[in-house]
Amino acid sequence: MLGWIRLWIPPLTIVFILFLYQLQTRSIKSHTNLQDLYNSKYPRIPVTNRTLIPLIYQSPKPWNPTTGRGFPYQVKLFQYSFWDRLLSLVSSLSFLSKVYPRHPPLVRYESIELNGGIVSVGEYYIQIKIGGTPFRVQVDTGSSTLAVPMEGCVSCRKTSSKYSSHLQSKSSIVGCNDPLCSSNICEALGCSECSSSGACCANKMPQACGFFLRYGDGSGAEGALLVDQVQVGNASFVAHFGGILEDTTNFEQSSVDGILGMGYPALGCTPSCIEPLIDSMFRQSKIEQNMFSLCISVRGGHLVLGGYDSNMAASNITFVPMILSSPPTFYAVSLGGSIRVDNEELSLDGFDKGIVDSGTTLLVISEQAFIQLKNYLQTHYCQVPGLCDYQHSWFDSASCVILEESHLQHLPTLTIHVANRVDLILTPYDYMLQVQRNGFSLYCLGIQSLPSKDGSPFVILGNTVMTKYLTIFDRRNHRIGFALAGDCQVVGCERYDDCETCSLDESCAFHIPSGTCQPREDSHSIVGIYPSCMGRLCFCKVSIVKLFNHTHTHIYMYI
Repeated sequence: MLGWIRLWIPPLTIVFILFLYQLQTRSIKSHTNLQDLYNSKYPRIPVTNRTLIPLIYQSPKPWNPTTGRGFPYQVKLFQYSFWDRLLSLVSSLSFLSKVYPRHPPLVRYESIELNGGIVSVGEYYIQIKIGGTPFRVQVDTGSSTLAVPMEGCVSCRKTSSKYSSHLQSKSSIVGCNDPLCSSNICEALGCSECSSSGACCANKMPQACGFFLRYGDGSGAEGALLVDQVQVGNASFVAHFGGILEDTTNFEQSSVDGILGMGYPALGCTPSCIEPLIDSMFRQSKIEQNMFSLCISVRGGHLVLGGYDSNMAASNITFVPMILSSPPTFYAVSLGGSIRVDNEELSLDGFDKGIVDSGTTLLVISEQAFIQLKNYLQTHYCQVPGLCDYQHSWFDSASCVILEESHLQHLPTLTIHVANRVDLILTPYDYMLQVQRNGFSLYCLGIQSLPSKDGSPFVILGNTVMTKYLTIFDRRNHRIGFALAGDCQVVGCERYDDCETCSLDESCAFHIPSGTCQPREDSHSIVGIYPSCMGRLCFCKVSIVKLFNHTHTHIYMYI
């Protein structure tokens, strides 16, 4: 008798599951009809003295568990087959638990390359010139210093552009006894090189005023303060910047040379206070308004200095006041202490305020808030495969999962309330970042938990949010504007920054000597391989360096 019961249980269970599936199927709730917004007409601001610069997308940087910069090369990948989901449900039923005991997923290791980019994450940079030398600098609203490698930097990447003070006038170096170099701080800060006035001098250039950058992930750089002619777009002006003489191995590991901080001046004290580039442009009348905006897309985008372009907005622009420290530092806003999960409000620890930071890849929340959100989802959304497997749930930092697109429709929409004036709405397609690699369609969680700093929980609205919303930084009026982002992708071959994606575009070819993507008709090549390669004849992964130094991503597959 028991044998017959065991035989009939599986087919009856399948019928029961299919019945439940039909009852539970629902669509993603949408707050706004994007198509209607695109077809609408919104008032356009008059054209003023603005500088429009294309933002170029760069593949993700290495990730560190204590920072929001970059995306992990090593992620946990969860894959659930039909039978895994079936047995998981069967074993969860109390009257069947003895017949079909619960079992953990088997683990195997698979290697999949993720270096091409996780769609909406990575870093975004612009091209500028300093003293006539071109540099690629990451746009970072969470810092305020412009810093690029300097000739003589041994630890800097060999392929980086280098600023040479020897090719410029001697006045390009800010001396350690210069009034700009803060005095009477050397001993207190423990600097290794001190001037007679007590200023911190550069370790490898004692005659120059030193600067020291440190980030939350432990990365950093140091060197000499310099001043020279800087060109951004068509605007040319004099600005102070840092010449990097030494950096950590994880400071810049991509093709980006340096960093461009766009924060308030107080963040530019390192320890001597230099004027941020955006302030230099405004003071020298290169832009009419002390304002800039970022429109970040899946690949590339635009940085507008001196205002914003409402043509990049797909909805009305709403401004919210900043929460300012004294003196102002970060672009902080009120978040109200809760997040809406579909139609339910969920209070989260440390969700009272957050900063808008283009240098942070994901949406970052405190560890406690992450646990609270995870527990809520595991209580209400167990129809999503693997979400409620408490021992092996894919809802975790640095995790990706193989799911069918229909499964995403069962995840909730998350709504972030900013200053009780604007709702930032993230559907599962916004916070589950999709990437196609080697036949796999991966969804990587775009939410990350970090331990609180100094006991104070915090939220960082990084690229997971900014790729959906045009963000306007009105520094004069201390407010931030939000609107659904329209089409702001960089057009043309310049939007591609790696060989693989460039060569697969039928209109582009990758120029190997310069490492740039160029229009195919302008490129000359020997049988489509060298010096410009195109199409499937372009063997991007075959080179001496990559054969010996290429690092694969270890992805943990649960099947």
